[in-house]
Amino acid sequence: MLRHEGRPVGPGWSFLRTTTDTDGTFVLHNLPAEKVTLVARHAAGDASEVMQLVDGTTHSWYPLLGGPLCIRGRLRSADGTPLPDFDIVVTPPADPALRTTTDTEGRFAIEGCTFAPHALAVRRSDSALPLPTEIVADVWPAEEPLELTVPETLIPSASLRGTLCDADGRPVADARVTLIGHGGGAERLVRVVDAGSDGAFHIAPLPPTRYGVAANSPATGVAVLVDVDLGPNDAIDLGVLRFERPGSLEVEVVDADGTPSGRRFLLIRRPGQVWNASVRLAGGRGGHTAIQPGRWYATLWDGASSPVWREFDIVPGADTRIEMRARPGTPCLLRFPPRSTSGVPLTFTLRDATGEVLFEETLPWPGNPAEEGGAPVKRRALAPGSYELMVSTRDGRRGVTRLDVGADATTRVYDVVLPAER
Repeated sequence: MLRHEGRPVGPGWSFLRTTTDTDGTFVLHNLPAEKVTLVARHAAGDASEVMQLVDGTTHSWYPLLGGPLCIRGRLRSADGTPLPDFDIVVTPPADPALRTTTDTEGRFAIEGCTFAPHALAVRRSDSALPLPTEIVADVWPAEEPLELTVPETLIPSASLRGTLCDADGRPVADARVTLIGHGGGAERLVRVVDAGSDGAFHIAPLPPTRYGVAANSPATGVAVLVDVDLGPNDAIDLGVLRFERPGSLEVEVVDADGTPSGRRFLLIRRPGQVWNASVRLAGGRGGHTAIQPGRWYATLWDGASSPVWREFDIVPGADTRIEMRARPGTPCLLRFPPRSTSGVPLTFTLRDATGEVLFEETLPWPGNPAEEGGAPVKRRALAPGSYELMVSTRDGRRGVTRLDVGADATTRVYDVVLPAER
């Protein structure tokens, strides 16, 4: 690598110059901490860029001579079968994403790339679930094509069908089916489809994993119907799924001082299910005129209220009324480590010093938190005291965080311990 030491840049200096080494690299020292124009010249072509330099910082520049570069390659399954009709999305560091689709031989080529590391995402173009199934980081344009293998567990190849009927066996024509992936490549992915006039629905292709199937219609209400495991290339027919005779739910939510809450939604769930329903609130009141029978629970825990968790039963043909009163608390910031693996929903259980459960719900990782300083966070409130927050998975892994909350109004920050990786 050729180093140009140079003299300090000052008044009267208009440029510094160096040449590239045999491998094309170069280094310029003693550049001013200001806006500069970088120019590269060669028989292959010229390149230039205006860059704002920062004092004490090492900057990188990858000038492109002679035209745009290309990322090309071939996509195969684990057994070597070419994978056609997969979307390839390449994202450079600063430019808009570039995309193409693999051909019948699984080949792809993306023109217009810069000489810099790119992120490459892969998914089936007709997948029923719209997020990438595979992401490859730090891909550089090169002469040699990439050889990419997509694991079988991430290839959407399964399908699911069924028929929705009411309690008397008649097809429900206006039902909407919600599908939630419980792990693997489908975690946090949701697909919503409308059933046909005969109550039938069909969802494909899907990545192989465990799914929860829920449905609702104006007449039959909200129901969590079934959990199902899909393997590679499975085509599962759930048969006839029956709605039971619904009940109704009325909810009133008030703040700690007894005034109607200004919250817009309240979440209700079935125990052990990731899937949830929302109750729309206006003036602190809301409800469902039709909801399927069984045990449900409502959860209220946010940045303004300490946890409130209320279990209730929906009875066919009966009206159920519940009241939720917010509890004041100290503001807390729950900070999560960057997402790595786990591939399954996480159950959050909050206990007080006596071991009583104050709050519990199962969420996809970790419930779509906000980002703050590069770390996922959730803002919550807790009444003064000592708590234990346990985060667990269905296979028995768990992480425990101790929360000691004071009575002052200062925001407390806690680093949440997640279950150990497999």
